[in-house]
Amino acid sequence: MYGEELIGHSISSGRLFVMDTSKLDSIANTMRLMDILFPIAVAAALLIVCFMCCLLILKSMKDAAIMRILGVTKGKTRAVLVLEQSVLCIIGIAIGLVAMLGFNRFEFDVAFCQLLFIAVLVFVSHLLCGIICSSLATRKPPLELLSVKE
Repeated sequence: MYGEELIGHSISSGRLFVMDTSKLDSIANTMRLMDILFPIAVAAALLIVCFMCCLLILKSMKDAAIMRILGVTKGKTRAVLVLEQSVLCIIGIAIGLVAMLGFNRFEFDVAFCQLLFIAVLVFVSHLLCGIICSSLATRKPPLELLSVKE
């Protein structure tokens, strides 16, 4: 038994011990809460990633319009916008992983599979949002995108 190993003698030897399990209950409650909140935090992070991707593409719509006026096709313009966002996403993921590795090497080793899964999930969602937003950005006529709205 664990209690016998803990005190080094048999319980039948007359020694009694008492374990305070309140700290273990607190840790178990914290772990259950983390199991519940982890998917919510990942979903929130993915929404933020998609929102930022769309904002960056909308910010570069004038550049896309200038490329279209210069004769670049819609497909190539979309490809440039998506490639730009993909490179930014890869750089951001790499910086995050290096920072995690430098901050706490042990936790990085323990959670490497989860971190890799989340990194792939972030990249895929970022790529899909980039494709959708770039197709929406290049749908309008280039001169309409360049017009100044008051």
